[in-house]
Amino acid sequence: MRQTIILVPGLLCDAAVWEHQVRGLEPDHAVLVADLRAFDSITAMARHVLDIAPARFSLAGHSMGARVALEVVRAAPERVDRLALFDTGIHGLRDGEAERRQALIRLGEEEGMGALAEAWLPPMVKEGRLTQDAALDRALRAMVERMNPAIHRNHIAALLGRPDARAALSAVRCPLLVGVGEEDRWSPPSQHEEIAAAVPGSRYVVFADSGHMAPMESPEAVTAALRDWMQMPSAREPGNTPGDVLARAMAEQAIAAQIYRFAQANDAHDHDALAEMFTQDGTFARPTEPDRPVEGREAIRAFFRDRPARRTRHVMANVVVDFLSETEARARSYVVLYSGERGETVLIGDFDDRLVLESDRVWRFASRRGSLAFT
Repeated sequence: MRQTIILVPGLLCDAAVWEHQVRGLEPDHAVLVADLRAFDSITAMARHVLDIAPARFSLAGHSMGARVALEVVRAAPERVDRLALFDTGIHGLRDGEAERRQALIRLGEEEGMGALAEAWLPPMVKEGRLTQDAALDRALRAMVERMNPAIHRNHIAALLGRPDARAALSAVRCPLLVGVGEEDRWSPPSQHEEIAAAVPGSRYVVFADSGHMAPMESPEAVTAALRDWMQMPSAREPGNTPGDVLARAMAEQAIAAQIYRFAQANDAHDHDALAEMFTQDGTFARPTEPDRPVEGREAIRAFFRDRPARRTRHVMANVVVDFLSETEARARSYVVLYSGERGETVLIGDFDDRLVLESDRVWRFASRRGSLAFT
């Protein structure tokens, strides 16, 4: 069976940014290019990628698309065999960034996408490249002009509301390729050196004579890097999970028990017990506010202590555990919440958890994220 590669384009980009890579990879792999035009958050874009993806796949993102790829890995690391990040960053908003991006939104709305392309594209490539390479200039301008101001506004909203990519990077447990144009003025090589250093064993590639649009400025080199990347061993290596059947069964049981204890402590309003189920720097995102996590054990303790008491019953089911290593696992579980409060009925959703085995041999939540299916 051919392995699947999903390529994720960036701001104001579509499948054209990956055109050379698709041609180069398709003979040996199933290649999909995500379409992000309809989404206005990194989280929603990541969900779309997971929706179109098979159970297991390799994932490459460019610019904003690399941030989406990191969010995919944070949400479902067990599904990603390999990760490639090109011309991107993991930093938060910089001073003046929101104002500069809003000015470009106004330009596109008031003067059209052609005017936006005229202003936005030159810093995105190696200095002087557009005047020297007419074919590249035409291809980039045509791609931007296929967009519209509404798509641009969506993409800017996603970038201005982007989640902490540093936290997502910490979830990477698969082979990582980091690539950057040598002349990238928007996301310089120094940023990519930091990314590669954060994940042991990463492969770092610099593309000569290329700016931020490396997949189009250095198409052969980027395609070659991706072909080499696909030869790297996948995320699953022997010995990454508890060593025998009994050890694995006991670890799965301990993790499931922690998930059930959380539900019981939640119903009992035992905020101390709830907080102690998290690592010191653990995070918790409620199903009703998945994009606003509470960070740190003491903040989680205060959150549960200060919220109004309600009569509830959490019923957990279908706990599925996937081990990332001897001391780290992902778990997915489903919850039905019954509430005795006036006006409330039944909530149905799920939890996506990352747990680590700490030195006291207790599995604790490093992150716990809930989402609602329907009410």
